Order: sequence, then C-alpha cells, then structure tokens
Amino acid sequence: MLLRTEHFLAENPEIWDDGGFAFGSGPNRITSTGAEAVLAFFGSRSVVTARSGSGNHEVLVTEKAIREIEFEAGHRALVQLLANDLRMFSYRQVRREVLEELANIFYAEMGPSRIYSNTFIYPPGQRKSCLGPWSPVTKHSMDTFVCVVNEECVAYWLYGDDE
Repeated sequence: MLLRTEHFLAENPEIWDDGGFAFGSGPNRITSTGAEAVLAFFGSRSVVTARSGSGNHEVLVTEKAIREIEFEAGHRALVQLLANDLRMFSYRQVRREVLEELANIFYAEMGPSRIYSNTFIYPPGQRKSCLGPWSPVTKHSMDTFVCVVNEECVAYWLYGDDE
C-alpha cells in the first residue's frame, strides 16, 4: 500500500534485518481519520510481526492509550523510535540522516493525515530523546507506537523492548 516506503525498506535490508520494530499498513475501512480508525484497524487485540521477522508484538490499543500529536512531533517520534530500535537490537551504526530520509518518505507518501501515539513527545531541544512517558499498547516493559491515518490508509510503527 505504501510503495515508496516499502521500497526504501526493501532496498536497505541490512539496516532492518536484525531489528525488532514492526511496520505495517492497510486500508482505512471506516474512512474516518479519528482515533476510531486506529481502534477499528487493530481491533481489541492484534499480533504484528517485527519487520525483521524475528518476533511478534501483541498490540492492545485503547482509546485511553493514544493521543493525537502534531506532524512535527510525529516525525521526530518516528525517527527516535527507529533509533531506539537500532540501539537496542542492532550491532550496526546507522546514520540519523538515513532514519530522517525514511521518515520523510513515509510522511510524504501518507500525505495529509492525522498522527496518533501512545507516547508524549517533548518539544524540540528540550531533551536528548524526544520520547517521554507512555501508555502501554503491548505487553513489553516499554513501547513506542506511532500510527498515521488518512481517509484511505492506516499505517503504524511499533517498537517495544523488555530492557
């Protein structure tokens, strides 16, 4: 569904093949861009597979766990989610510019949309990591969830660890 994003990920498998993050997308069956679209997409419980194929995440999204965030915060959250995943699960060093490029491609491809996260995003420059307190959406001890919704598509990124 997100051909340019999928192409970028496929062209750089050496970056993602040992990570734990999940990424997916599908049709927005209710055509709403509200939180109800996220809840309808995941249902009461879903299992999503890590991009690397090295594990699953049980996703338990609730209306209380997610909040709408601004585009700039969503962009920074996605880059930090990917950086955290690489720091935790990969032995590779990936330049932040590559993560920024992936986020740019993804958000450009999604176009006008609304962004939801389970994580508070600090304003720019306030802290080294932009990610703050979160409401769990998995059974991991820590997780970060970013879900982007337009009238046609729901796409998500999920990172979780048990550090």
